[in-house]
Amino acid sequence: SDVCEMDITNDGNPILDKYQRTDAQPSHYQEITVSRNKRKNDTCLSFPSGLQTCASFRPHYHEPLVHYPARYLEQVKRVIFIGGGDSMTLHEILKYPTVELVVGLELDQQVVRTSFKHFATQPHFDDDRVQWWFGDAVKSLLMLPREYYGSFDLVLVDLETDLMKTLNVTQGTSLVEVTKLLMAPHGIIARNEDYYLGATDDDTAHKVGLYYNDVPVICEQSVYMGSNSVDFFNDHVFDHQIETFTLPPPTEARDLYAGWNDYASKKSMKNSNNNGTNVCD
Repeated sequence: SDVCEMDITNDGNPILDKYQRTDAQPSHYQEITVSRNKRKNDTCLSFPSGLQTCASFRPHYHEPLVHYPARYLEQVKRVIFIGGGDSMTLHEILKYPTVELVVGLELDQQVVRTSFKHFATQPHFDDDRVQWWFGDAVKSLLMLPREYYGSFDLVLVDLETDLMKTLNVTQGTSLVEVTKLLMAPHGIIARNEDYYLGATDDDTAHKVGLYYNDVPVICEQSVYMGSNSVDFFNDHVFDHQIETFTLPPPTEARDLYAGWNDYASKKSMKNSNNNGTNVCD
């Protein structure tokens, strides 16, 4: 199929057989490769670990990650994202006029600069609402101001699933557990799933797994949402009048539950937003 090309492999990268390498930027952490398919007018960015993003599936990937959970929030004021150095997640977040603070944790500043060069994605360094914390997210999470914990309406994790499963911020406290502590009591956490829904354990009170197919190049996209107070099945949905390309607004969706692949709810956890772990001490 012209849409889905994951069966085309070249040293672990699914697209380089049809995409010509146009740039390679070595950084302190990795080599960042940019490839282009002129016939499709498509550009992709990859690391040695694999494909990261392509212009062709940018809205398919980032719109559900940001705007689907945001529709369960009356206002989107404080957002933190981990990963997302291509600035595409940031672009979607800043569509909300109510945003007061956006914090981005990204390992490699060269990813931001390479994305700006080839995708024209703005990092918004000049925007006082935007903070970038570059370097190992495990260390950055320990350095965040104490008052940041429990304060974010939306927590977005855009990392490889393998990293989410293996990284610990403190001894016995995983990265996934710490990111949940960033949520405000009414907050929502959303993360991508590379392999299948439920690949990363989560104990939020309410959770939904979204699954989309027919995604260019990568075939499919999964997003996992969790909250300790928002019941995705029963709570109100807000239309923020945000412009999107592939994700219909809730007022126009034929089925509000389209894309749902998994749902669970534990009412007993409704008013809890942490597990007693304090990463700041």
